[in-house]
Amino acid sequence: CSSDLNPVYFSQTMPSAAAVAANFFNPNDPDYFPISGTTRLMTHGGYIQDQISLLPKLKVLAGVRIEGFTQKYDELDYDTHNRQSNVSALPRIGITYQVLQPLSLYASWSRSFSPTLAAQFGPNGQPFVPEKGTQYEVGARTSELHGRLTSSVALYRTRSSNLLITNPGNTLASIQLGEVESRGIELDTSGRILPGWNVTFAYAFNEATIISDPVYTIGNILQNAPHHS
Repeated sequence: CSSDLNPVYFSQTMPSAAAVAANFFNPNDPDYFPISGTTRLMTHGGYIQDQISLLPKLKVLAGVRIEGFTQKYDELDYDTHNRQSNVSALPRIGITYQVLQPLSLYASWSRSFSPTLAAQFGPNGQPFVPEKGTQYEVGARTSELHGRLTSSVALYRTRSSNLLITNPGNTLASIQLGEVESRGIELDTSGRILPGWNVTFAYAFNEATIISDPVYTIGNILQNAPHHS
C-alpha cells in the first residue's frame, strides 16, 4: 500500500483589465481562473499481482490496483473551498512468450486513472472529473551480448477520456474532451559501449485523434500531441 501528501502552492496575477471586467476571477463565472490558493492532494493505493508460468516459455501476469485520491482546494481571495475524492479499480493483464533465448514477445492490457488539479474548474464551477484510460500493447524485446545490448519495439493503442486541453476561447482556462484515441509505435535500443558508458536511441510515432466529443469534430488531431518524438 502507498500514501502520499503533496501540497501545491501557487499564485497568479491578473492578465488584463478586460479579463477582470468579464469576472474572469469570479468562481461563479464559467472561465474562472484562481488568483491565489492552495491545493492539497493525498493519493493512496494498494495492489495484488501474480505471475504464472503456464509453459516453460509462456508466462501470464495478472493483477489489480485499487487507487484513490482526496484533494482539497482553498481559494484565498474569494474564500471558496472545494473537496474532491474518487476511488477506482485498475486491472492489468500481460502475457510473455520467449521465442528464443534472446527474443521474447509480449502483449498487455491495462487501465489508468489520474486526478486533475482541484484548482482547475469546469463550467459548472466544480473541479474536473479524473482522467481515465485503457491501453493495449504488443511488442518484442531482445537482449544480446550478455545483456550489453537490449532492444524493444512496441505497438500500442490507448483510449483516454476526460483529457484536459486548453480552452480555445480562453487560453488560461481548460476544458475536458470526451474521448481520445492514440495509436503508435515505439522503438528503443540501449547498449553499453564501455564500463560506465551507455548509449540509448529511442523513437516514437504517435497519432492522437478525438473519437467522441459533443463539441469538437470527430477525427480532429489532439492539440499538443506531436507525431514524432
